[in-house]
Amino acid sequence: MLCWVHDGRLYKKLEPIIALHRGPLEDFRKSYWEYYDQLLAYREKPTAIKRTQLEAQFDELFATRLATTTWISGSPRPAPKKDSLLRVLQHPELPLHNNASELAIRQRVRKRDVSFGPRTSLGVQAWDSFMTLADTPGN
Repeated sequence: MLCWVHDGRLYKKLEPIIALHRGPLEDFRKSYWEYYDQLLAYREKPTAIKRTQLEAQFDELFATRLATTTWISGSPRPAPKKDSLLRVLQHPELPLHNNASELAIRQRVRKRDVSFGPRTSLGVQAWDSFMTLADTPGN
């Protein structure tokens, strides 16, 4: 399953070449996050009717010229992978983002960036041990 938050970040990075296109981009971003909110609501109370509506809305949202155009930053934005993004419609128990996984490794990555990583295999074991202790509840 793809992460909606990461997909949305791609649209946040887009910078229109022509000022006239900023409005449509902002409208698209707003619609994108409104759709995300609808998916969150669907997860709470999934129904077959709402699933059909959300599938149709997805097609409408990404049928806009914005999703595949080259007038933004000179390169096309590939169409999103519908099956992966909408897997939550068949499995409402799935999260819409993987930020929890990323947050779990952030501390390790920051330490690696600051210290340039462990130098030996014993150093790797020590890092792993201390990270496990730091993540253990009650410490």
